[in-house]
Amino acid sequence: MFTNPKIYRRSSFLFLIGCFVAVASSAQNTRVSGRVVDAETNEPIPYVNVFFANTSIGASTDAEGNFTFGRFAPGKYDLTVTYIGYATFQQTLDFTLQREQVVNVAIQILPKKLNEIVVKPDTTGWARNYREFKRLFLGETASSRQCKILNAHDIHLFRDSQTNSLVAHALQPLQIENRALGYTLQYYLIQFEVNYTTGNTLIYGIPQYKEMRPERKSDSLRWVRARKRAYEGSMLQFVRLIQSNGLKTHGFEVRIVREIPNPLRMEQALIDVSLARLNKRMQAELLTGSTRKIEDSIAFYMAENRKPRKVDVLENTLLTGRELFQGRTDSLVNYIGKLQVCYRRENKESNYPVPMDEVDTRQNSVIHFTEPVRLYANGFFDPPKGIFLEKYWAWSEKIGDMLPLDYLPPED
Repeated sequence: MFTNPKIYRRSSFLFLIGCFVAVASSAQNTRVSGRVVDAETNEPIPYVNVFFANTSIGASTDAEGNFTFGRFAPGKYDLTVTYIGYATFQQTLDFTLQREQVVNVAIQILPKKLNEIVVKPDTTGWARNYREFKRLFLGETASSRQCKILNAHDIHLFRDSQTNSLVAHALQPLQIENRALGYTLQYYLIQFEVNYTTGNTLIYGIPQYKEMRPERKSDSLRWVRARKRAYEGSMLQFVRLIQSNGLKTHGFEVRIVREIPNPLRMEQALIDVSLARLNKRMQAELLTGSTRKIEDSIAFYMAENRKPRKVDVLENTLLTGRELFQGRTDSLVNYIGKLQVCYRRENKESNYPVPMDEVDTRQNSVIHFTEPVRLYANGFFDPPKGIFLEKYWAWSEKIGDMLPLDYLPPED
């Protein structure tokens, strides 16, 4: 039940917008309250951190272990409880219909010895590995360059030569300043792994946002503009727009990507038969004559064999959003497959490594639904591993540009 992981593939990782006024008013009726106690003694625990993951919504328990907070947008949230010396607690709560909920929490004390926690030791080249971690975790955008991890040396970095991967662990929450968007974050890193063979990156954790205190009035105005820019064209905006049929009107061009057999590739059976025949002839003629023509033929069929068996083709029809629900009236996306998402109101950032086959200057992404996914009004989606990203979003949707689920853009 950890907050949505981001799965990115580097090959080549709702509702509203027209309904923000309704959300703001209905948020007045939402509330969660409860009590936090020690699981063994049943004694209340004061001053515990209780919050919704991936938001700036939360509170501390009082002297009797009680907590309460409200006035947040309806949707789904991961209620999270953290306290030094205790195991992190999470429970998913859905405020779509039941707007007030009471949750009593019993948290387990951690054993004195943490031997059960498997943390691989740092490998050589920590500084180099940390630069790679920052690139993949914070991102490479203009906003990411204004982010700083204050406790970087709490991160353990292990480069596994056998699996060609980089793994990161942190026993303390990462303290992050994002001066571009005006947030500080506590990030409880659960899993970070990049596999250089497959090109996939998995980032999994629990972020808690807090508003930075502006040093001058211009900071607040700058952050409002920066957050609006980060929101427009983001995955958060996209997920919120799907149910309201608002994709086209807000600058998104979305098409279904179909996977078909590669029309430029020879049939596999013919390739296999031809290679077997040619290899047999090669063995027979190695000692009796020239094999040049046979080698050329083998090279031809080997080239055919390396071509992809399937290729992606785009459908012409632009989606509004509701087509993905396939006639259902609830928020479950039944579509399994790929969508190309082009945001036409903004160009790519200048340092984005554009794929060789892409000439469009606009932000082109691919979102892959691997199983049915339920969407919620605040931008939450479940199950979190039902989606992974490719192309622009795989590059841009990192900590440096991510906004909390309780973010609402200013009205124009």
